[in-house]
Amino acid sequence: MFDSARMRGLYPSLADGWIYMNAAQRPQIPESVASATARGFRMSAVMDYEESASGSHGRAGTSVRFGADGLENSARIAVADLTGTTADAIIFGPSLPVLYERLSRAVEPLFRRGGEVVTSRFNTHAITGRPTIIAESDLGTGEVPPWQFATLITGSTRLVSLMSAHPLTGSMHDLVRMSEIIRATSRSWLLVDATPTLGFSPVTFEALGANIIALDLSVLGGPALSCLAFQRASMVPRLAGDVFINDVSSALMAGVIAAIEHLADMEEQDRGSRRRRLERSVYSAGEYLTELGHYLDDSLQHISSVYTFGLSGELAMGSLVPRLPRATFCIPGLSAETIHQYLVDNRVVSTLTTLDPLLVAMGLNQEEGAITCSLAPYNTRHDIDRLVQSLAALVEGEQ
Repeated sequence: MFDSARMRGLYPSLADGWIYMNAAQRPQIPESVASATARGFRMSAVMDYEESASGSHGRAGTSVRFGADGLENSARIAVADLTGTTADAIIFGPSLPVLYERLSRAVEPLFRRGGEVVTSRFNTHAITGRPTIIAESDLGTGEVPPWQFATLITGSTRLVSLMSAHPLTGSMHDLVRMSEIIRATSRSWLLVDATPTLGFSPVTFEALGANIIALDLSVLGGPALSCLAFQRASMVPRLAGDVFINDVSSALMAGVIAAIEHLADMEEQDRGSRRRRLERSVYSAGEYLTELGHYLDDSLQHISSVYTFGLSGELAMGSLVPRLPRATFCIPGLSAETIHQYLVDNRVVSTLTTLDPLLVAMGLNQEEGAITCSLAPYNTRHDIDRLVQSLAALVEGEQ
């Protein structure tokens, strides 16, 4: 059984009495990550040396090499364990927009004889400069239905760029089914931004059916760094290699290692290699967060004035689309700023939703903004109860 109390103890910031429900945008930072990042800045300038975990509480496969080169290599190994590839197939960058811009130029060799990119209309990041075919989202649930790829993917398709889920509605996409259709029709590469599901479900190549995985590692509470993971290192030489430059502080790599180790250690009694521990920890956390997400959705649905995008309304009624433990909602007649401030006054931290194109297509422009609440393993049912009590009091006070 997932130990949420132990998990909360790993985040000193939770002792301040506030309830943080903004994990997708600004996750709380584990103490181990903060300490490791500080130590990385102290030790990155020293000569390379290796430090291994030892003692009765040691974990297999957790050695870290200090020094600039050592930290970067250890971080590559950690991300490789997370995604199921090898360390020489990992490329770091300061952010996903930067990495997508570089990848847009790097894939030039794949398009020398023409070709096109297939992508979802509402992707957060895009491969630019190529003829593009658009896959549409279901305006009831927010998912990208797989069936349309049977006609969108052709022999001219060189790259398919998708997300593992919509980051605001929380609707998860059936990537395995999509990848099956893609493989049957073309030899294109599938690029998946798996950031929305990082820490909730596996982000391995096997689980996603992807050839390239993009991750914003800050969602784990780590430093603001991102990466591209390739299924095989032999894919990298096929790209324009001079496009990818090393412009990331090596000191921050210590935080990346600690964030992934923190994810692997959510099951305290688990042993074995980091890859095995990641598999079991993510599964356990996913089960806990799935139950918590259902509780969040059900609780919001009991407030008649609350409209949850991707969940409320006739178009979404009865949907079986898997959802992340997050909800974007509005209250007709109340501005998002009013809701957000009322929650803050009740010590509940949420996020003012950005003007997302999918939400606009789903009707957000008819309201005065929306609020997003996203959960992490340190959240509990008590947090959701506080949120719902605050919203109910706000609605009652406005009537």
